[in-house]
Amino acid sequence: MLWIAFTLLGVTVIAHATQVAQQRAFVQDAADSIALAAVINGRSSAHQLEKMLHVTVTTLTFTNGEAIVVVSAHGLTATSSAVAFGSAGG
Repeated sequence: MLWIAFTLLGVTVIAHATQVAQQRAFVQDAADSIALAAVINGRSSAHQLEKMLHVTVTTLTFTNGEAIVVVSAHGLTATSSAVAFGSAGG
């Protein structure tokens, strides 16, 4: 009978860890997408994507053709950057 309790506990822990990993991946994907949108189409495009993804852009800066974004959602934060093609020696 004790093995059932341990099995259920193990399943619960695995399910929670999977959910946290999915949330982290979502927030990082959102940051990557918003950085690309910002560098390609500008700030307004980035903010439209922010609304569509239901995340919060806490920082969006442009420096020498590079967009740097910090995004938060689900209590998590992710940072991403994107460089316009042909900028920064690329």
